[in-house]
Amino acid sequence: MKEETKPINILVIEDEIMYSKMIQFQLQKLENSDFKMNLYSAASITESADFIDLLEPDIILLDLWLPETSGFETFRTTKENFPNCAIIVMSGTASESMTKLLVEHGAQDFLMKSDIDTEVLKRTLSKSLRRLEYIRSKAEVEVQFDEFFENSLTPICVYNLKNQKVVYGNPALKDLMKLSDYEELIKYLSQLMIELYDKQKIKIEQKSVNVDIKTPNQQVLNVRIYSSYLKYNEDVVVCYFFPENSSKNINNILTKGDVIYLQNKLEQLEEYLNTGIDYSENESSQNLEVLKKMQQLINKINPN
Repeated sequence: MKEETKPINILVIEDEIMYSKMIQFQLQKLENSDFKMNLYSAASITESADFIDLLEPDIILLDLWLPETSGFETFRTTKENFPNCAIIVMSGTASESMTKLLVEHGAQDFLMKSDIDTEVLKRTLSKSLRRLEYIRSKAEVEVQFDEFFENSLTPICVYNLKNQKVVYGNPALKDLMKLSDYEELIKYLSQLMIELYDKQKIKIEQKSVNVDIKTPNQQVLNVRIYSSYLKYNEDVVVCYFFPENSSKNINNILTKGDVIYLQNKLEQLEEYLNTGIDYSENESSQNLEVLKKMQQLINKINPN
């Protein structure tokens, strides 16, 4: 038995009532067994805000020039109100610089009102739905990443070899170093990692090493540091700190089920990146960062 397709929620934000009804009529013509939708409309930003607590739109068709706001401000406010939906901007006029600005800040597409018809809407919606699925998968992955590192009992830091700075340290590492202030932790760790690498106590080719380190309160700790270089960026390394008296095993960083789940997510993200969808330079960079984070998680360290 074929699983019933879940309707997509589409919100049309347009102050010209007749044009709004025309867009909704064209959208309704696209409905079939594989493409179901719930249509909603609003004539202003204020009116659209009423939907924030009522539903989560999948797609918003947004007129750029409204009574309360105009141009980029209209898009920015809508994006803030509905951060997890695909926004397709509609306008009667637009400069190349405005179009570029909108895309760089996350607009899924830009349509000239004079060009909109059923076929244009069909192509645009299909592309936006694919990108929306990617965006939500990416958000889920980022949450998963944050939860793993933040909740891990293993002290972890991410160190950039190129600029010699620690870019992340988790709460367990704060406990190990007896530092409550995060900025102080990052500053101290950066100095520590510079010393360890410059004096070659940790070598690039090594995956694990035993070293003595000093905490800010001058306590000497013997720790085993496991390091994992990112597949997508050889300048960045993830370091796991295991104190000498720790009973933890490196294989307990992630369970087998966690690794399988995250590997599947990584493959899904890579597939989306290879679908030929046009991304802005800024968005492509963000997507690559997600893949880097994923690699940190699933590239389990070999202690041998």
